[in-house]
Amino acid sequence: MNFIKRNIKIFKEDLSKLISYETWLSSSEYPNKNMKDALLFMEEIAKRDGIKSYIDKDGYYGYVEIGSGEEMIGILTHIDVVPPGEIEKWNTPPFILTEKKGKYFGRGTSDDKGPLMLMYYLLKELKDEKINKRIRLIFPTDEESNWRGVSKYNKLEEKPTFGITPDSSFPVTFLEREVLQVELTCKGTDGWSLTSGVAANVVPAEATYKIKDKVIKAKGKSVHAMNPQLGTNAVYKLLEKVDPIDHPLINFINKELMNEYHGETLFGKLIKDDYAKITVNLGVVNIDKKESKIIVDMRIPITSSIKEVEEVYKEKAKEYGFSFKGGKQHKKVYIPEDHWIIKDLVDSYTEVMGKTIKPQASGGGTYAKAMDNIVAYGPLMPKAEHTEHQYNEHIDIADYIKAYDIYKNLFTKWINK
Repeated sequence: MNFIKRNIKIFKEDLSKLISYETWLSSSEYPNKNMKDALLFMEEIAKRDGIKSYIDKDGYYGYVEIGSGEEMIGILTHIDVVPPGEIEKWNTPPFILTEKKGKYFGRGTSDDKGPLMLMYYLLKELKDEKINKRIRLIFPTDEESNWRGVSKYNKLEEKPTFGITPDSSFPVTFLEREVLQVELTCKGTDGWSLTSGVAANVVPAEATYKIKDKVIKAKGKSVHAMNPQLGTNAVYKLLEKVDPIDHPLINFINKELMNEYHGETLFGKLIKDDYAKITVNLGVVNIDKKESKIIVDMRIPITSSIKEVEEVYKEKAKEYGFSFKGGKQHKKVYIPEDHWIIKDLVDSYTEVMGKTIKPQASGGGTYAKAMDNIVAYGPLMPKAEHTEHQYNEHIDIADYIKAYDIYKNLFTKWINK
């Protein structure tokens, strides 16, 4: 029987405890206490199960490891989550794991605490087997913001020879587009404010405009920034409701971004490759007396470049009168479809599921970008609902079970290679 099925009670208890740590970046304090406590919890269960573990003393990352030998297979996950947003919009408490209608609900069930715990249980099952390779499950604490955790890991620790990050969907993501986030700023305002967004990589679900004693709000639909066209940006809805506002950043939004998710007006052309169009997400707006700032997230096709996109923003800064600052950026990931790593991943999925699906390209920004020879692989099934970064985040329990079988098939293949 599937190892998760056999141990579902303790698995749920462990996942429930991990979900309970509110590991989102609520202030400038990093790493925060919840992140450190979540790392210590992983160390605690590793000791319980007789698995080697290491926790960075400053709280930047941790890992657990089984096996022996020179070669190391990596599994990159992350222990942090995006903010929960407005708690009243959740049908269940975001930091209490709730089982309902065959699903686990809670912030991190899909991204990425659920996959982290799934892979931990794989190591737990395999730990007593004779393995002539090492398998290391790595879990930094800063994937959703500035990647400080994985950066510190890369400076201090051994890197895997190859591996996966279970932070996507099956069958396998052989290409991830470059990610660029830019900050556009100018001086603060008097007499009014406009705020929206919890993170640059999330489509804002609510926007608030205050002028004198009047408060105007607009609702949108929050989705991951890699597919902003599937959501509804609350900032755009708000600006359609209010009287015209003469302000450098608002003028830029109205003329260059409004209701466009692929930057047709901004770039003067449609930037695309054989797999996808560029995506443009206005993720954060904070305009008040203190400052005026917006953050835009983009996923860039391989036919273009970060430098080319930044040049457009520099020109727009001169045109509209705001300042441009290049922010978070991540390189593309590309491993050819005929590479043995990709073939092994496709074969493992096919052997368990009985069907073949071609490798996919994605606009996601996973830890595959942080190390060489790492690709995103599961745990979501190809047609599963993507609820990461959204209210009522969840994952189907039956899909957990299927994903586990796929992962076990893959790692059995790799440790015997």
